[in-house]
Amino acid sequence: MMTDKGLKRLSFLLGLLFLTCGELVFAQSCPDFANNAGYILASATGSGSGTDWTNACTGFTGSCAGSAMVRGCTYYIGAGTYTPSGGTLILNKPDSGTSTITIQSPTTSDHGTSSGWSNSFVGQAQINAGVEMDTDYWVINGAYRSTANGNPWTDWRADSAYGIFINDKKGPCTAGNPNVYNASAIVAFGNADACGNGCASNHSTLEYATLQGSGCTQTAVGAEFGIWLSGIRGTPSTGTHISHVHLSGATGNEIAADGNNNSTIEYSWFEKMNSYSTNGSETHSETISYRGNGTTGNDTNVFRWNFVECSGGTAMLATPNAAGTLNNLQVYGNVFFDNPSEENNPMPGGALISIGYGYTTISNIYIVNNTFANIALACGAQCPNGPGPVVIGSDTNSGNLVAYNNIWYGQTQPYTSGGNFKFDYSGLYKDSAGMCSNALDTHKLCSSTNPFVNVAYGTLDADNLNLTANTALNGLNTHSILPGNDVDMNGTVRGSGNWDVGALQFQGSTPPPAAPTGLAALVQ
Repeated sequence: MMTDKGLKRLSFLLGLLFLTCGELVFAQSCPDFANNAGYILASATGSGSGTDWTNACTGFTGSCAGSAMVRGCTYYIGAGTYTPSGGTLILNKPDSGTSTITIQSPTTSDHGTSSGWSNSFVGQAQINAGVEMDTDYWVINGAYRSTANGNPWTDWRADSAYGIFINDKKGPCTAGNPNVYNASAIVAFGNADACGNGCASNHSTLEYATLQGSGCTQTAVGAEFGIWLSGIRGTPSTGTHISHVHLSGATGNEIAADGNNNSTIEYSWFEKMNSYSTNGSETHSETISYRGNGTTGNDTNVFRWNFVECSGGTAMLATPNAAGTLNNLQVYGNVFFDNPSEENNPMPGGALISIGYGYTTISNIYIVNNTFANIALACGAQCPNGPGPVVIGSDTNSGNLVAYNNIWYGQTQPYTSGGNFKFDYSGLYKDSAGMCSNALDTHKLCSSTNPFVNVAYGTLDADNLNLTANTALNGLNTHSILPGNDVDMNGTVRGSGNWDVGALQFQGSTPPPAAPTGLAALVQ
């Protein structure tokens, strides 16, 4: 069978020459035709044509500009610092069917041509700008995330571990000056405020990249989203994939999904959202938000195998202020927790999960096998039903809304619900507020013990939420409703003996660190 690169070469060869009205027309080809590639290297000293490593573009200019890149090509970006003009790298090459443009870090085994190549080009590419994709089928791929320490609370959180670093922080915050390159988002999949009625970016991917926001107070910078899944107003975007990403220092929502279908967000660490205002009060933001886009809702979205640290704002995961339909939201295998020693201005939030508030129809919501730990909650006017681990809006009146197999550890409030959410098979640990007596579960585990290897509120890197033993409560086998939940983020199969509650299945008598080396995409 012909490889993907072989198919691309064949398509170029067939399309290179064709006749239209008796005239000879040349189709566009990659700078390095033989390898379907182009090259970007800050230290290159050649022509800047992008044809090989010697003559690489020195930035996103010329043939390597976001408007000039060629569909079907991979643009390798070597180690160095890149500062696009205007504060935003705009990727807006028009679509050509389903043909993709890939911006990728090189490795010793995958770097296109050998002409001018040096292994010293392997290393982090730092892009000092926000990044905005305004057309479809883009892939930004840092190619690797280091597994040097073998656990996520150091490897996943280390900026140096990733092939691509998208840095939106220009300098320290000062009064009236947030010192950012782009104040709207670090990475935007489309832009509802551009292209007239909005630009969309469908079927685009961000992976193996670390993202840094300003970390400023929200009043100083405005609501600087971390990752914005935007699009054409009234029309949902589709097919977004976010994987192996570290996001830190956003001031607005870390994920803002404004009308998005068929997206997957996985294997990532989200932290240090600063939802403070300059007077020290909390502002109205959500860490992870599926809020719809005008009358357009969200359909079939997966949020799995992630770490979400620091609440703040309304909730850690919310579906606020949107008309339309919220359907088939799958939230499983995640760890949601607070550790104030690792956060920007840690402050209690309103809820862990907030479902409802504006949607006309809500159905098929699965909050399954997650761990919620040490999250202090407070609530104001944004939570009319009061604070709690899961706050359900009174408009939540549709069916199949479930929260199964979750661990709630050290929470300060019982459940609150204005709808018909079904809770069952909950592990309620370190119960300090009567959660067990208020729990709505038919099956539940109430315990004053700590089930984790190392979780200490306020202690740096005490984030090992692996289990020390199988949970005494055998959770519900969810294969029939959520087959993706058959494994945890480590790849450990659930239910071979006990189906543990919480995000991480017990791995044996001596719990290893969490992240397996197999999560790295490529070996450098």
